[in-house]
Amino acid sequence: MKITQYDRVRLRDGHTAYIVEILEDGKAYLADISKNCDTFTEHITINDIFKIISLGSKWIEHETEEKQ
Repeated sequence: MKITQYDRVRLRDGHTAYIVEILEDGKAYLADISKNCDTFTEHITINDIFKIISLGSKWIEHETEEKQ
């Protein structure tokens, strides 16, 4: 799955986030996460992302591969 800046993603914990910076392509990101009617900027990894919700104005449904 290719994550780009400003993608809207669903996290595995159920929260929604926008990718604001790519720290390490395919591995680490800085994201604005919506929690409890507020927004928090946090570091996340590819393993935290469940699926991409939107890329620009296009809605898509991709799930990350389950790691075992």
